[in-house]
Amino acid sequence: MIKQVNQLKYLGAHITSSGYLHNEAREQKVRASHIAGCLRDIVWRNKYLERESKMRAYKSAVRPVITYAAERWPDTSKAHSK
Repeated sequence: MIKQVNQLKYLGAHITSSGYLHNEAREQKVRASHIAGCLRDIVWRNKYLERESKMRAYKSAVRPVITYAAERWPDTSKAHSK
């Protein structure tokens, strides 16, 4: 038997029964910020790494987290400001 719920977490996104992704943009920003913070001393402050290497680290570790499921974020001015 399948249980009906009002909210569930699917692939890391909290989805309500109406299809709304509750605060997903903010949560993705927090996750990406956490990853960028973890890379601060290892990558960003490393003077021996070239800028291109730092960009690769950003593009492969931080940017995918920010943009994950971005097409499902609410299209409101409040969401754009986050």
